[in-house]
Amino acid sequence: MIYTIKNDHLTAQINSLGAELISVQNNDGKEYIFQPSEIWVGQSKNLFPNIALAKDNYTIIRGKQYPMNQHGFLKNMEMEVVSQSADSIAFKLTDNAETAQFVPYKFTVIIEFAVVDDTVIQTYKVSNHEDEAMYFGIGCHTGFATAPDSFVDFGTNNNITELIRENMQYMTGETKPYPLENGKIFVTPKYFSDGAHILEGFDNKELTLINPSLESSVKINFADFTYITLWSTTDAETVLCMMPWCALPDAIDSTHIFEEKKGNVMLEGHKIFIAKQVFTFNDL
Repeated sequence: MIYTIKNDHLTAQINSLGAELISVQNNDGKEYIFQPSEIWVGQSKNLFPNIALAKDNYTIIRGKQYPMNQHGFLKNMEMEVVSQSADSIAFKLTDNAETAQFVPYKFTVIIEFAVVDDTVIQTYKVSNHEDEAMYFGIGCHTGFATAPDSFVDFGTNNNITELIRENMQYMTGETKPYPLENGKIFVTPKYFSDGAHILEGFDNKELTLINPSLESSVKINFADFTYITLWSTTDAETVLCMMPWCALPDAIDSTHIFEEKKGNVMLEGHKIFIAKQVFTFNDL
């Protein structure tokens, strides 16, 4: 089911399937979120309890093997609305028989959205209902509308590092400098024909996507996340995903043990993990 929240500046729509943000428009009807096409059918998937590739599509948790698919299972789960107002909404997923096929945890995930002035604030809350620690990855795959002249402004972040994956799949443990052109990366095949780029080393965890011909910009603040990943389609003309992650793909030499996976969150028993991302939408 599609739900709408709004204020005097923005109108946002969220699908209860995976709590997916599918639209953000201003009062003139300008759309900032990528709309599915033959180029890419996605929009803004929420990723839990795994992000990116799990080697051989399985993992080992508490000594038992479980299937683990790319980007986890939450994106395919119908979520319950637990609160709603004119300008905010919250969705909940609680462990059940279906989630138990993938992880043994007793948990709740709440994803909240709020429109405040010209921003959309998305907040993740994961509660561990057990005495034992749980491990997970969490993040998003949000796509924003772009044009051939779009670029990402890195602001004061001048020493960004990319985490290397063999054939853009599994982590090698190596890194390399991420090349910027005068503090920018242009949304072109030069940078995005080969896949997603996982980045770290930010002094200030903010990026701004600027779309001159669309006369729009989107700034993302991801202060609560460890990494941000940038991805576009091979033609790199109509979409850019800016994806904060608390997780990484499996390593090329992975032991499959989820508790040992680099990047995963470790949440102690009966604790709550909270992370938020803030999107600021403007017209140029």
